[in-house]
Amino acid sequence: MFCWPSTLTGLSGNGDPIGLNAHVSSFGAGFGIATCVDVTRVDDVAAAFGWNGKAFTDNIGSIQVLVDLPEQVRGYDYLWRPWSDAAVYDKNSRVYYPVHVDHVKGNISPCLLTLPNGKEALGKADIRNERASAVVAGKDERFEGPAVHKFLVLCRKPKPGQKFDE
Repeated sequence: MFCWPSTLTGLSGNGDPIGLNAHVSSFGAGFGIATCVDVTRVDDVAAAFGWNGKAFTDNIGSIQVLVDLPEQVRGYDYLWRPWSDAAVYDKNSRVYYPVHVDHVKGNISPCLLTLPNGKEALGKADIRNERASAVVAGKDERFEGPAVHKFLVLCRKPKPGQKFDE
């Protein structure tokens, strides 16, 4: 699960507004990332993920946790970066590394999508296949090709003197 304290003002998977300091999370569910928002307490989490045009809201599956470590012990910074920064495949040119679950069906990363109505939704980016989606109001909103280039992807950037093993 990717868990990130957020100041998003977009929509949760069920269409509810995400308020200040909501915990925004994404679950690696084998072939997708589910988004959930906990705005009340830790044991009260709503979750949803989209796959092939369908919205799934029950039995999410395994959980992977992304922990926001204290600044002094972290060798990298988390940043929301444009799609073009996340989709760099040349290891010598890469500056930002997408936070991802690498799966045979896609290289899935948390993504902040701007919907046609101008609202934002937390969803998933499939960097390898140039797709992005989010569950909004019970529907899997999907985007492909050049339409995804305007979205933001959660990335890591090594601090000076640090590097990632690839």
